[in-house]
Amino acid sequence: MRHVSDTLTSSDGLRLASRAWLPDAEPRASLLIVHGWGEHVGRYERLAAALVADGFAVHGFDQRGHGASEGPRARARSLTPHVDDLAAVAAQVRAWHDLPWALLGHSAGGLLALRALQQSLLDPDALVLSSPYLRPSHEQHPLLLRPLLLLARLAPWLPASRLDPAAMSRDPIEVEAYRSDPANLHGPVSLGTAAALLRAGAAIRAADAPLLRLPTLVLHGSADRVADPAAAVALAERNPGVTLHLEPDGHHELFNDTCRAFITDELRRWLRVRLELAA
Repeated sequence: MRHVSDTLTSSDGLRLASRAWLPDAEPRASLLIVHGWGEHVGRYERLAAALVADGFAVHGFDQRGHGASEGPRARARSLTPHVDDLAAVAAQVRAWHDLPWALLGHSAGGLLALRALQQSLLDPDALVLSSPYLRPSHEQHPLLLRPLLLLARLAPWLPASRLDPAAMSRDPIEVEAYRSDPANLHGPVSLGTAAALLRAGAAIRAADAPLLRLPTLVLHGSADRVADPAAAVALAERNPGVTLHLEPDGHHELFNDTCRAFITDELRRWLRVRLELAA
């Protein structure tokens, strides 16, 4: 496996760090990973190695304000620049490989992938959503959204919530790895950022027509305390052809959870079939 690190410049002048994990032989297909909020793409090294072993070229990048990329640290008033960055990176990957390709978005990365597809900015041959952040797990009533959005407009810098490392995995070693990683966000998410994520999730959930017209795999843990699994189930029900795997008692990061070997194998099998059909 070969590693390639690079940077690209966003439309507003930020330098974004990207990396690729490449097989030694000619790849059969490519995959672009979009990481979740407050983390970085380097956390997907193990998953990338498993996919490279299957002949995939795996690409990823640190979103603006994350990891080694420039920008305010994990803060956003709108997700539009993040969606635009994703479209630019996807175009770069497409220029690199004239191959069938898949998009894998985890948590808020899945939300960005869905928004890009909703705006017809991407044309992957397959889509994988890992614990997509369509609605926070603690949001019990839609009326809670209105006061939060109002407060975020008045004071977007105020803290909203802090991610609990214990919610990421049932494996204590993985929880400690998340907690001790200096490149992860360990402070609270701002109100402005929380509102931007909530607005994007609401826009996806409010779509009055099937959004996903491509082969899609949705992976979600039933015990996810970050993203609401019921919202992923509803997305699958509204979009015929979506394959949903709801992992019993699974936490937010299934690729780092105690079920990671099974989930990774499920992903590998699904991608091989879908991308060979696309080829």
